[in-house]
Amino acid sequence: MTAKEIIRLAIYGLAAVTAAVLAILAYLRGDTATVTVALGWIATNVLSVFNVGNTSTGGDHAA
Repeated sequence: MTAKEIIRLAIYGLAAVTAAVLAILAYLRGDTATVTVALGWIATNVLSVFNVGNTSTGGDHAA
């Protein structure tokens, strides 16, 4: 695993944790729209981890 891949994993992990905190805070305020968006961000970041080492996509999470 290269340093670039490790950095990407760390960024995706941090983004997922940040979105989880946002989802919890939005849930406590009763803001279901923000909770839904935050859950989408969490799912995107979790799924992006599987593409980090994928050479056919260049490691981009959007591929």
